[in-house]
Amino acid sequence: MQDGFSGRFIVLDGPDGCGRSTHARRLIEWLQSQGVTAAGFRDPGATLIGEKIREILLSPAHEAMTMT
Repeated sequence: MQDGFSGRFIVLDGPDGCGRSTHARRLIEWLQSQGVTAAGFRDPGATLIGEKIREILLSPAHEAMTMT
């Protein structure tokens, strides 16, 4: 199975609360159990500044940035 996924980039998309993080985690675990090297990333995230931006965007204190 490793050869079939070499260099692949899989994106999971959907609305807030639909289970993207859960499915991403389960997919990574399954791929790794099949011997595929897999890593997970989120946007923004994966870097110190990305995590800070994510924290600001998701904070209820900044509700003026919401689209509703």
